[in-house]
Amino acid sequence: MKASRFLIIVGVLVSLLVGLLAGANIWREREQALTEARERLTALNLALAEQLERSLQAVDFGLSDVIQMLERNPGWDSAEVHGALRGYVAALPQIRAIAIVDARGIIVGDSALYPATPIDVADREYFQQVKADPAMGMFVGPPNVSRRDKEWTVVVSRAITDQQGGFRGVVFARLQPRYFQELYRGVLHLKDSAVTVFRRDGTLLFREPHVEEAVGRQLSGLPLFTELLPRAERGTYEAPAVLDSRVRVFSYAALRAYPVVMNSHQAKDAILARWRASAWLSLLVIGLVLLAGFWMMRCLLCALRKQEEAAEALLLGASVFEHTQEGILITDAERRIINLNRAFTRLTGYTLDDLRGQTPAMLKSGNHDTAFYDAMWRSIEHTGEWRGEIWNYKKSGELYPGILNISAVKNGIGRTTHYVAVYADISDLKSTQQYLEKLANYDTLTGLPNRMLLADRLRQAIAHARRQEQLLAVCFLDLDGFKPVNDRHGHGVGDQLLVQVAGRLRQAVRADDTVARLGGDEFVLLLSDLSTVEECERALERIIADLGAPYAVGAHTLRISASIGVAIYPFDDAEPDMLLRLADHAMYRAKQDGRSRYCFYEAEAAA
Repeated sequence: MKASRFLIIVGVLVSLLVGLLAGANIWREREQALTEARERLTALNLALAEQLERSLQAVDFGLSDVIQMLERNPGWDSAEVHGALRGYVAALPQIRAIAIVDARGIIVGDSALYPATPIDVADREYFQQVKADPAMGMFVGPPNVSRRDKEWTVVVSRAITDQQGGFRGVVFARLQPRYFQELYRGVLHLKDSAVTVFRRDGTLLFREPHVEEAVGRQLSGLPLFTELLPRAERGTYEAPAVLDSRVRVFSYAALRAYPVVMNSHQAKDAILARWRASAWLSLLVIGLVLLAGFWMMRCLLCALRKQEEAAEALLLGASVFEHTQEGILITDAERRIINLNRAFTRLTGYTLDDLRGQTPAMLKSGNHDTAFYDAMWRSIEHTGEWRGEIWNYKKSGELYPGILNISAVKNGIGRTTHYVAVYADISDLKSTQQYLEKLANYDTLTGLPNRMLLADRLRQAIAHARRQEQLLAVCFLDLDGFKPVNDRHGHGVGDQLLVQVAGRLRQAVRADDTVARLGGDEFVLLLSDLSTVEECERALERIIADLGAPYAVGAHTLRISASIGVAIYPFDDAEPDMLLRLADHAMYRAKQDGRSRYCFYEAEAAA
């Protein structure tokens, strides 16, 4: 064989070998590009799903608190309830409004309007579903156009039930799709990418970028809902997009606590754009395979490409890390702090320089005992995570509550390498809860216990008197001459006078006694630990004298008096409601006998 032919044969064989190797390498890089894109989308999608679940959980807690407040406050359409609803909307930026619906489906309370417009929503799915199953928890409704402001919204709702579980109505919150879309817009840095949020039944709730005609579409026939979700709660897949028919790489994750699916995706041709450029370069390399320098250049370009992709992945992770509104703290396997985000510094005041190398134990408030933390770490070791409410200290020394989620990060062999703690401050939610409790139990004008708290105090006072074998005086007090003052000088002066009356009553009784306002100029006194009726008489004489002294209200000097009816436990009755009625009856006798006096209930006089 001639040397030239040999060289040709060798050249052809080498060219074929180089072509096969180059083709295999091009295909491997294509698969690697898709794999890395899936990993980026998965990391982004899981972070967004966690954020969405925490947002829905905060709304769920808010709806539950509203229901508890309504159980204590029968006036669903009152201004106090309206103010409480507005407080919740101010504390939760992810919602637009909260409304209360009675059992007929009529809106009776609305954070956006007082008094509420009585709109009939009985035909809405978020009303019908929770009415059919009041115990179902928070229901996520399909998108609909609000009948009040004609805007698209997603409604979540909970049933209001009585103590026997009977349906009394619905409290619902209108989510703010724009809140989530702006959040997603801040972290979507992948070309031709999008985020879509579905209900578990395939209904499209909202999307970024927003597409008006896509909102509310029923897409339950997609493979995501017919094939993938029944097999796995999270994963990736490729499919043509419904809106533009472009093949896209999708990453989906179903929320653990709610029937919602987070679906992030990117166009496959955008993912492979960089790979295509590299592939054309590789084809050029095949033609110039004998040029060693070009081969080295190709290796250098491949290395640079990989560095850029690694840097892009790091930037994407850092973007999610820094843009989230929740504080994030990362420790190593020994629980030593190695990183935190800006939101954590904003919430606590601590910077990374303050905490690096420390353990989270330095943030402890002292409100939780050792058993609490032992149970928390046992849960992390067995399940990989822990979620709950916890109290910690800020750098300033301020104690504050929050919702904490700790997750263990494991390597390929299942060994824990890091712990990630996600923290959200719920101080505003707690303040709102305390305000609602005060609103439910105390008179807003005088600060005295109202009728609801009086009933509880009266039951306790009767039980105490029974145990100690002592007397309890239930005194029903009505002001004499208050109405003329109110009519002549106006309600403002009347209210100031009632505040001064409340102050004198507080000073006139002992610390263990109770002064309550039923409404208007009616008060109730509970005088406990009495050994004789004469003790009660001395106290009543002192109270009547104190209330009869002049009042200075602005530029006015006013005089009023009080008529008091008294029922004595156990002489008169043992039931709280009956004691109040008997005292009320005795008070009217005191007025008939001339006012500015007290009168004990007497069965013969009542007859």
